[in-house]
Amino acid sequence: MWRVNLGRFFLLVIVSTAVLGLLDVRSVLEIVSVESTSPLNPFPTGSLDFVRLLDSTVSHVYFASETNIGDIASESRAVYTIIGPDYPPSKAIVEAVKRYYDEGSLDVLVADETSLASNLARELAGVEITGSMLLRSDASGEYAYIVPIACSNGLVFLSTKVSSVEIVEPREGYKYTVLCWFTSDDKKTPVAVLAENPRGSRILVIGDSSIFANFMIRGMYGFPSSKSIVLSLVKTVFPQAKAFIVEDTLYRKYTLLKASSLVARIASMASYAVHSLGSWIIESPTHLLPAILLLPPLASLKALGVPPREKKRRSPFSYEEEVYMRKVREAIRQRKSRE
Repeated sequence: MWRVNLGRFFLLVIVSTAVLGLLDVRSVLEIVSVESTSPLNPFPTGSLDFVRLLDSTVSHVYFASETNIGDIASESRAVYTIIGPDYPPSKAIVEAVKRYYDEGSLDVLVADETSLASNLARELAGVEITGSMLLRSDASGEYAYIVPIACSNGLVFLSTKVSSVEIVEPREGYKYTVLCWFTSDDKKTPVAVLAENPRGSRILVIGDSSIFANFMIRGMYGFPSSKSIVLSLVKTVFPQAKAFIVEDTLYRKYTLLKASSLVARIASMASYAVHSLGSWIIESPTHLLPAILLLPPLASLKALGVPPREKKRRSPFSYEEEVYMRKVREAIRQRKSRE
């Protein structure tokens, strides 16, 4: 069903943009890929709900595309955050984050099961996301990816498509702690590792972006909500954090149409309204209760005597009559032209 709604959403955006795009062509209108875990993606696979959750619990939340890491790190204790990127961090990003991490003014949160963000974690603390998915031996098919995770604080939860995390290059003076591990094997394979450098900067590396995804935070598809898990990790690992810098540039986007700035604003407002309504309904189906309660009264009113509209049926002879009269007019026109 959500795929049908998704199709309707894109149809709405495309139609609106196509109509309004006739006004003026200047800038490019882009929509974040619905398959991406981008913090701008409002659909189940995205992590927009995590950003909203952060916004309600810490002083400031910034997007990396709109701010400078150094400016934020110099003002308050900040946490640079990457969740399930579609592209690996560039050399420039790694160098900027490493500079402030080494200085002790920036913490880092990396959640990724594909190993795309391993270059950052390895450069900062010698920790690597292997990219090897952990599977349950007692299940098959897609259920093999739904795995139990246990943490050192006694918390146990389910997640999906989790990768192992390894300390491949231990650094001198660093403290390493395995916070969570895969419980379906005897080895207790680490899936969340915390590293702290001598200056007190911390990096939490998690081989799982799913717990930050909208469908997990909302508790969809039979999963319990991961909201408390995420809050526990953030508050426990980064208790002094006053700001979060959320990376939003390493994700796929769809370029729908070249459109004017006016079109971009209108289309973005329309898309935001559509996905906000969808999120509102998904969060609690009881929001539909008022509409459901109105159905019986409306049905009763119709039954009380609203006369049904009679559809005007076209006479089968009207078409033949039109064709005949068209021929008559054409004959008259040709005769006049000869005269």
